[in-house]
Amino acid sequence: MRCNFVVQDAVPAKAGSKSLVRDAIPAKIKLYVPQDRRPALRSTALLLILIMFSFSLGAETVWQQGFESSSNDNWDFTPIPDPKPNRAVWWGATDQALGGADAYSGDWYWGSWNLQNESHALEFDSVQLSAGYLYTLDFYYFSSSLDPATEYSRYSIEYDYGYTWTNWQNLQPDTNAWTRLSVELPAQASSVRLRVEALYDGFSKYAHWDAFTLRRTLASPMPPDVYNVSALQRRDGSKIVDIHYDIFDANNDPATVSLLLSVNSGGSFDYQPNSANLVGDMGDSIASGIAKHIIWNAGAEGIDFDDSTYRIRVLAEDHTVMGTVAGPVFSPEGGSSSTPYIVSISSATPGASIYYSTDGSDPDESSLLYNNPITIGTTTTLKARAYKELWLPSPLATEIYGIAPEGFVYVPGGTFSMGDTRGEGESDELPIHSVSLSPFYISKYEVKQSEYLAVMANNPAQGFGFGANYPVYFVSWYSALKYCNLRSLNEGLTPVYTISGSTNPSNWGAVPSLNDVTWNAVLCAWSANGYRLLTEAEWEYAARGGSSTPDYIYSGSNAINEVAWYLSNSGQNAHPVGTKAPNALGLYDMSGNVYEWCWDEHGAYGSSAVSDPHGPESNTGRSSRLRRGGYYESLATYSRIPFRGHNDPASAYRGIGFRVCRSGL
Repeated sequence: MRCNFVVQDAVPAKAGSKSLVRDAIPAKIKLYVPQDRRPALRSTALLLILIMFSFSLGAETVWQQGFESSSNDNWDFTPIPDPKPNRAVWWGATDQALGGADAYSGDWYWGSWNLQNESHALEFDSVQLSAGYLYTLDFYYFSSSLDPATEYSRYSIEYDYGYTWTNWQNLQPDTNAWTRLSVELPAQASSVRLRVEALYDGFSKYAHWDAFTLRRTLASPMPPDVYNVSALQRRDGSKIVDIHYDIFDANNDPATVSLLLSVNSGGSFDYQPNSANLVGDMGDSIASGIAKHIIWNAGAEGIDFDDSTYRIRVLAEDHTVMGTVAGPVFSPEGGSSSTPYIVSISSATPGASIYYSTDGSDPDESSLLYNNPITIGTTTTLKARAYKELWLPSPLATEIYGIAPEGFVYVPGGTFSMGDTRGEGESDELPIHSVSLSPFYISKYEVKQSEYLAVMANNPAQGFGFGANYPVYFVSWYSALKYCNLRSLNEGLTPVYTISGSTNPSNWGAVPSLNDVTWNAVLCAWSANGYRLLTEAEWEYAARGGSSTPDYIYSGSNAINEVAWYLSNSGQNAHPVGTKAPNALGLYDMSGNVYEWCWDEHGAYGSSAVSDPHGPESNTGRSSRLRRGGYYESLATYSRIPFRGHNDPASAYRGIGFRVCRSGL
């Protein structure tokens, strides 16, 4: 019964694993055979797992022969025939010039002259080749005036203890100079021996050799090679199939060998024979070698294999990878802008493919493939990961691109330590506690008098700095709520605050001049896209530049005069916004100029970690709302980032204004 083999084409996920297909035999198992098994076409399936190998590219000389009679000349050889240093024939080591040739290296070389049409050879001993290395054999030869039709200088290499010397390769017959010959040895070879040979006649003809070396380099991680696969069903009616194969791993790594079956002509290999029906050279720790044997009791599978669509795959996994792909790099980096970003993504690993996502999911090889720069016109979290065959995927890279409304800055969500982190403050600034916040947008500047006038139709600021670009002051907490909702309505946004069941300030009545229970019961729709006051935690996070480091005293600096208008430099007046240096987020006057109302009621901090806190309690009717940042007449200590001031929400003080924000859009 004839059994033939087919090798499946490589598939991307398995890097070209071998497959077998079967044909009608008494056990009704059909096997089909390949006709071309050239080693150059061998391919291998490899399952990548998380083990990394390091390797050196430096070559190490392990065997050499330079005819110098030194301890380095460790590759022994036999001259055939014995040396003939005489006047008629020269065959042997020499330090003299023959035919214009001196030694290529050192003082000595192996020379020949007038060999009288007799074959003369150097036969080098067989040497072992250690697994896990790639070997290169080099030597130099010199020839002069040989007749290529009848004479030669040549070499033959035999592997794995071969002794036939049939694979002869001719060298150039008339170099008249030392010429290097370099041969990369097959990775599968376990031993090698070399023979060089010359035959010619004449006193003006020469063939010499020198500097034989066998060098090795540590093999780069490579998949195992499965080859010479065959399958044959026994003819005794047992329905047993004998599968033979050879396996080689250049790194000498043991492999895990498994058997897979396709029922659709190799379209997919989804069936794995029952392990109870398999014995032999499969499973873990299969070493490189030949004549591996798997015995498969196919009849015990309970399946009728009488069909030409069945294929068998011998799968070898050696648990190696080439390394980890370099992480994607975004250009430009994430940040906040009022105009769209055009983002390029790259990886330092040549040939890597980059996959990305813009929906918050972690990308994999089924995600969007990066080919061209990406235009980002709305606030987006961009994630990317790079892949390369036989490499571990890169770490996940993430950047947030905030497209902020004009005059605003996007603040990515994050976690920070809130409170008196420097030990210089008041008791209500403790305990220090961890706060996590969602993204939001914050105005670069305190609300200006021109902005307040455009929305509220009045400008309460007077006497302490007046002008369109000055911050508004003499503003109560209640007035700030009204401003936020009116501006939201004017711009077609969803108002945030609800008082007496309405989001329209025209239904709220006059702004109270005294503490008011109804206005204190205001409700806040945190997900609405309109304008609102910052929470105390949002304010402190933004003042710190969106990070706990560096831990500045003031917003953007430890030098207060760089970033703040306060008692010692203000002339006891407010100043136009944005005239001191900004902090890391590009925010101005977070310290000094005017205090800024926050949403929260004043109360003690807790010690537990919190997320998106809105204050100690909600809607209790307490009379104090927080103000932060210091003002133009305050001492420096009140402009410290963690300082917590508070006032009655109805109070309109000469040093209090506000800043607005919007929830993440």
